[in-house]
Amino acid sequence: MRLRTRRLLAIALGVGAAVLLLCVAEFSVRALGLGEPDVGENTTGAESSGFVMDPLLGARPQPGWSGLWYGKFPVIIDDDGFRSHGVPPPPVGAPRVAFIGDSCTFGWGMDTEDTFVARLATTLAARGLHYELVNAGFPGDSAVGGRYVFTERVLPKNPDLVVVGFSANNAFRYTAMRESRVYRNFTMRKWFSRSRLAAVAAAAVAGDAPPALHPRTAVAYKHLPYAQWDRVASADEFEAALRDIVRRTRSSGAEALFLLFPRASEVSTAYLNEDAAVATRSDPHPSRASDESITEREIMLIGFSCLDHRATDDPAGLFEDRYRYWQPVFPTATNVRAKLSVGAEAYVNGDYARAVARFERAVELDPKSPLALYDLGVAKIANGQTTEGLASLESAETLACNVFLQYQVRIWRVALELDVEVVDLMLHFQTRDASSLFIDAAHPSAEGHALISDALLPTVAAHFDR
Repeated sequence: MRLRTRRLLAIALGVGAAVLLLCVAEFSVRALGLGEPDVGENTTGAESSGFVMDPLLGARPQPGWSGLWYGKFPVIIDDDGFRSHGVPPPPVGAPRVAFIGDSCTFGWGMDTEDTFVARLATTLAARGLHYELVNAGFPGDSAVGGRYVFTERVLPKNPDLVVVGFSANNAFRYTAMRESRVYRNFTMRKWFSRSRLAAVAAAAVAGDAPPALHPRTAVAYKHLPYAQWDRVASADEFEAALRDIVRRTRSSGAEALFLLFPRASEVSTAYLNEDAAVATRSDPHPSRASDESITEREIMLIGFSCLDHRATDDPAGLFEDRYRYWQPVFPTATNVRAKLSVGAEAYVNGDYARAVARFERAVELDPKSPLALYDLGVAKIANGQTTEGLASLESAETLACNVFLQYQVRIWRVALELDVEVVDLMLHFQTRDASSLFIDAAHPSAEGHALISDALLPTVAAHFDR
């Protein structure tokens, strides 16, 4: 018994001595000014100008910076590190709306005044509705990583309404390391990030190590076996992140709103190479031997599909077996498109019963049209037919096997589960020639941003009238 007591005492003394030594070392590096946070601008080149590296969150906008983002379009970053919308601030104490998301929320390719956040701020102010809008979107963010940015940077701003706009970054991009692994042990790393001693040690290790590759760059994952490739976030991880954001939002006393962005290929004839069902039919790939290596084209198409390549030893073979049954999201028949356009107009105008009728007619014309079923599902949910609506959404997801549609249906599942309002731009974009609403496969044009602002206006204004 005495021997055990002595051992415990020795262990306690050893731990105490180690803690004391670390405290002395921490005090010493602070007294010498070592390991101070580097908050200067990264000026290694035009493409990196405007960023600072946060030890926990990675690249973030440089507070107070202005210039051409990636040398392409003008951006102003405010003192809090968020993209400025250029509208004068409202009176102190005005309700605050925070927008979190990726490059679509950030306003990729748009001048400051053309982003939907800026347009919305201008319209609200012109109507005498003084709200403070915070654009915390950032290119490349996923919902999995974005929830940490939200917790660390956005929640301290005490928003009253949080508009959640994460889209395709979660889904189709391959990576050497999924986002959940990038942010693992976040709390512990946050604690260590406050230590100057740890900063000095990390700098020393980084100085001896080769430059790290971003896990989403092709050079980072193409050398790996295909089975080790991953999506930025699995569909289940995406759902979990959305739930966590909603929980944290509501715990802070705010409300959440989901903003759902479409891809150009889902609502127009543009960029149809992103739709695996279209691409394989327009350029069928030849049969291959069972021992033949998977091709780059197959990798690309699997990435655009709903398939989990890690669930089988032969993802290319699974793709061969399945792709012929998938249906293009955007219908080819002009009469079906016409019905969807009329139904979308009715939906946007709040006539949900008429929208349901038009979408049901479109489904009668083409029972295998994923977009017709998707639109019908959204309209039925708005019309109070929640169970039937979700069933239609799930049928659309199955028929298309399109990764973008798959993750969008996941947004709806979480929204229905947690009673979160959704502004679904899929339907809003169908009221126009959607090909003019994009500057590329993903990012809205100035006209698209104007439509997004119009779609959000009644919902945001109504939130503060409740």
